[in-house]
Amino acid sequence: MNNKPKHLDPAYRTALVLGVMLNLAMLFIEGGVGLWIGSAALLADAADFLEDATVLGLALVAIGW
Repeated sequence: MNNKPKHLDPAYRTALVLGVMLNLAMLFIEGGVGLWIGSAALLADAADFLEDATVLGLALVAIGW
């Protein structure tokens, strides 16, 4: 049985990086479309993607600490 903590698994870090990248991509896509069509709802959802990317980025910092 592997007693290694889950957060030290390289796949965990890879999943966090992928999550950050996908959230940032959606931030720019949805934010750009929101600006283009003038949709406050899309801009608000884009801001939520920024929040999610920030939290995942902080998680990356925490496991690297």
